[in-house]
Amino acid sequence: MLHRARERHLLIDSEKFGRRGLAHVGDMSDLRSIVVNTAPAGALLAALEAAKVRIIATDEG
Repeated sequence: MLHRARERHLLIDSEKFGRRGLAHVGDMSDLRSIVVNTAPAGALLAALEAAKVRIIATDEG
């Protein structure tokens, strides 16, 4: 499904930041944007910015 999508967006809760899952779905550079309740910080923020992923944080009005 991800390979067929023209644009890929991720909807995630910030409590998932820093956790590891058992499956690798794709690279950050595969994403167009993430929609999250609280923007990430630190290394995760830097990695998303480097991958040119737009961050849409719902706590930023």
